Amino acid sequence: RPRRCQRNQLGAFEVIGAAQLDTWTITVAPTSLAAGSDTDMAELSRGREIVALFRDVEALSVFTIWRDGTQVTSFDPLLRSAYTRDPNAGDWPSLMQTAGLEPDPYEDGTGDDGLHHIIDGSLAMAANRTGLAITPEFLRTAEFTCGEA
Repeated sequence: RPRRCQRNQLGAFEVIGAAQLDTWTITVAPTSLAAGSDTDMAELSRGREIVALFRDVEALSVFTIWRDGTQVTSFDPLLRSAYTRDPNAGDWPSLMQTAGLEPDPYEDGTGDDGLHHIIDGSLAMAANRTGLAITPEFLRTAEFTCGEA
């Protein structure tokens, strides 16, 4: 049953929240619960495409695209290294360049301001892929349906 997202005693959410944005569903979770599981993502992506951004327990940034049960792209935009199982699948350097990130792992990777823009760059890559921008306004005003994590 849908319910309002609430924090536990430690201030962390114990649920996954989902909200509709055009034809896509945006999910937000306290950790990379489903997005970190190849088995779950393969099943969730059957008949659809999933674009996932997450940080794993080792603080690696991960950007993946799953299509109809198959992972087609997986890479770390911070370390600029690919995880994809198929070396011909996904042109992640172009995804990064189009979003204004430096894909060359031998370059520093910082922007003109001296900072790494991995989160906003990853959101830009997702927007480029889906055609939809996840804006701060959307995150503030969207009605999220929550479920147990």
